[in-house]
Amino acid sequence: MKKILLTLVTLGFISINIYGEAQPLQTKTIGILVPLEHQAMTEIVSGFKQELKKKYSGPVNVEVKNAEHDINLEHSILKQFSDRSMDVVAPIGTDAMEMSVAMIKHTPIIGIAADFDQRACLSHNNCHATDILDEVNPSDQIRYIHQVMPNLKYLTLIHSADNKIIPEVIAVKKVAALYGIKVQDLMAQEEPELYVLSKNIDKKSQAIFILKDHMIVNAIATLTKQAEALKIPLISSDDGSVSGGSAFAIGVRERQIGIVAADITAKVLQGTAAQDIPMQRLTHYHVFINKDHALKQGVNLQKLESIAHKDGYNIVYLGGK
Repeated sequence: MKKILLTLVTLGFISINIYGEAQPLQTKTIGILVPLEHQAMTEIVSGFKQELKKKYSGPVNVEVKNAEHDINLEHSILKQFSDRSMDVVAPIGTDAMEMSVAMIKHTPIIGIAADFDQRACLSHNNCHATDILDEVNPSDQIRYIHQVMPNLKYLTLIHSADNKIIPEVIAVKKVAALYGIKVQDLMAQEEPELYVLSKNIDKKSQAIFILKDHMIVNAIATLTKQAEALKIPLISSDDGSVSGGSAFAIGVRERQIGIVAADITAKVLQGTAAQDIPMQRLTHYHVFINKDHALKQGVNLQKLESIAHKDGYNIVYLGGK
């Protein structure tokens, strides 16, 4: 009898060991679509990867694909993500976000730096998406620029033909008009046009302004060279462009965009539905300054810094001594 009981107890322990043993966690796969590789994109992806390690303890494979500003390649990458049943798809930019929602019906989508109407998305079936919006208010940008350059009367705005950018161009023009600033509007269809386009900057122009515009930002070196030849400031809207040669910018840190995206991704991987997470808007602005290039472009650094302090913006120096 004792032998029988001992055998049953032993079998019980074996059973507990077999069925109670924790199974290894399955590796989660995240696909990040980068519309065009440049410094700002590098900062976003780096912040995302580092923060995700802190917020999610399970094994994760983050795949980053560069669409090289090619809509057909962008479509192909998203199809790959869809066919492979990624755990999360994270497109960067509004156009990439909209294409992702149109193509991917069952995988959670987290739009990074994307202006996306989540309410409209939720009115359709199979919409599992949320986003992080990082756009800087044109009123804040132009007001700060006008304070730094109170005699500014003529501004050259260089931009791409991107659908997302055109409404921003219109908004900048409207705000500039309130300050009595005329805007020279120069639009490039393709990046190779920028060299010739930069030669068409009006002689009356007192500054060059660019938005968070992937194609234009990727050619920052060309615009920096022209700004320094003309001795007028190149003003941008992201920290990556300042690192690349623009004099200054007011905006959010690109790395912070990646950090917020990683925090949302961790929640989704832990079971929260993407559509149940409200859109996150980043509004904590900084003034980014490249001292070397600001001086070469004729910027009054002391005034630039004093206005930033007066308006309560943190100053981040990127480049220069």
